[in-house]
Amino acid sequence: MFAVRFVPDRGDCSARASSEHAGPQLGFGLVGKSIADTDGVLFESEHELGERTAKASAKLAGREWHRLTLGCRFLTFLQVASPALEPTPRPGFVSTQVTEARRYYLNLSPPPTREIVVVCGGCERVRPEYVVQREGFPFFAIEFVAEGEGTVRVNGKTHRLRPGVAFAYGPSVAHCIRSDPDRPMLKYYVDFAGAEAERLLAGSPLAGWQPIQTSPAREIGEIFEMLQRDGASNGPFAPQVCAALVSLLLMKLAERAVPGGTAGEPRALATYERVKAWIEQHFEEVRTVEEIATTCGLDVTYLCRLFQRFGHGTPYRLLTRLKMNRAAELLLDHGLLVKETAAELGFADAYHFSRSFKRVYGLAPERFLHQRQALGRDVEGRFSSAEVPPM
Repeated sequence: MFAVRFVPDRGDCSARASSEHAGPQLGFGLVGKSIADTDGVLFESEHELGERTAKASAKLAGREWHRLTLGCRFLTFLQVASPALEPTPRPGFVSTQVTEARRYYLNLSPPPTREIVVVCGGCERVRPEYVVQREGFPFFAIEFVAEGEGTVRVNGKTHRLRPGVAFAYGPSVAHCIRSDPDRPMLKYYVDFAGAEAERLLAGSPLAGWQPIQTSPAREIGEIFEMLQRDGASNGPFAPQVCAALVSLLLMKLAERAVPGGTAGEPRALATYERVKAWIEQHFEEVRTVEEIATTCGLDVTYLCRLFQRFGHGTPYRLLTRLKMNRAAELLLDHGLLVKETAAELGFADAYHFSRSFKRVYGLAPERFLHQRQALGRDVEGRFSSAEVPPM
């Protein structure tokens, strides 16, 4: 089966094309709304698509293709998981209470081992009446809510599910997952085994089977999409790549977990993400935290409290880090002098800029430039002195 990803002329949207016999395919649903076409083509978009026509145009090597005319700049065909990858019969722990799903299967009977072994995973949009209740599970599992709302009851405790929440369960862990009928969930999952997996879970924020709120959620979604792509690739190193991605997922969950678990107020988290995005867009011209607070309509004390709670730091720390990253680019790639870089980033003088630069990178900008230039000369010398093999 093949899918289509595209960049439209206006707005952000994506498309998937699938043959009628194969059923629809899910896209990366963190922000999209689903529109199912009568020919089995699933569109996921926040915006209305200009022209929705899908016609069968060719059959190559026994595969059915669809041509989509969508008023977009370009189309790229990508092969995604084929129905042939579905095991027969389907594993009993895989829910059928879904309207759409993409799944991959790597090893449904993993041997006892120390290393992480990815069993299977996927992305599914559940039905409004979706309820999964189990007394246990054969593997460890991590699920991540991309859209919609619901609840999960793990070990006798009920937790609210909403976008950005991750939760886990495992062998002998009773759990019940229920979707909100008015806001059916779109969620990712990955199932895995191995002693190393158990150790990493025990040292993560998901220890004790406590769900966590993440921010920004898109970073977690991106890792699940990488798992989806590599798990369905049938590549020779797909099991090893997916095992590494599970380790990365657990580290990223630890990094992006919001303090206080899922109890944090959604409005406060949304305010934090709004201010953070504004700083990332305007950091070059902003000088003080007071300026950030005034522009964003917040009290300075409340702003700092938001960053301590959701960002593990302060707004000034984020602002300084962004400025110094840009400073390194200006010094190295654009050849600006130290005083020119200081002025470009809104510092009163080169002295204050140099102090901030050294606080972030551990050395003054002049020494930073000297080391990078010396490294460049050394590399250039090695290439110029290397013997060139005869043609």
